[in-house]
Amino acid sequence: MDTVSKDYSTLNAAGMVHLKSVKGCTGLNCFHSDGASIRKALNVTHMTANIDSYRKLWGEKVLRMDRSQISEIAFEYNPKGRKDVGPPRNRWAL
Repeated sequence: MDTVSKDYSTLNAAGMVHLKSVKGCTGLNCFHSDGASIRKALNVTHMTANIDSYRKLWGEKVLRMDRSQISEIAFEYNPKGRKDVGPPRNRWAL
């Protein structure tokens, strides 16, 4: 599972805990109800759909920016090489 999927899954779980409490679900009375039915009953859209739409709007805004803007430069930046995986190595200065 990649990082974005894991983050979306965590956000969805936290959002459902909140929505179940707003709807009044306690214990086992809403244990087997799916998220779609709860969202439909509360007239709420999926959290990750909102995040995706905001990302798309931001990306379109950045692409309209002038080439000298730092946001546009950072958006198109593609680093070369590779990054070491894991914590930094201990280097002792003597």
